[in-house]
Amino acid sequence: MKRQQQTIKQQLDNELEQLTFTKQAVIIHHVQKQTWKQKCAAIWNKEIEVPLIPVTSVSLVVLLSVGIAFSGDSDSTPENTHSYETIKVGGNVYIKEDFEELVMQYED
Repeated sequence: MKRQQQTIKQQLDNELEQLTFTKQAVIIHHVQKQTWKQKCAAIWNKEIEVPLIPVTSVSLVVLLSVGIAFSGDSDSTPENTHSYETIKVGGNVYIKEDFEELVMQYED
C-alpha cells in the first residue's frame, strides 16, 4: 500500500513539475487561523458607507420630536410671572402696585 502511494505521488510530481505555484504566501495567509488581534484589526479596518439623506432625515425627525416633547405646554404661563393690574394716570400707564408705593413715598 505504501509503495503504491509513493508511485502515485512520484507520477503526480512528474506531471505537475511544469506548473509553478506563485501565490503560496497568500493562500497560506488565508488558510491560517486568525488571531484575536487580527480579527479586531479586520473589524476596525472596515469602511462604512453612510447614506446622507436617510441619516439626515432620521436625525431631523428625532430632533423635532425631542423638541416638541420638551416644549410641551407652551400655552401655560410660568408660575413666577404675574398678571399686573395697570392704571393710566396723566396719559402714562403704570403698574398699580408700583404707583401706589411711589405715591406713599411722596405723601410721607
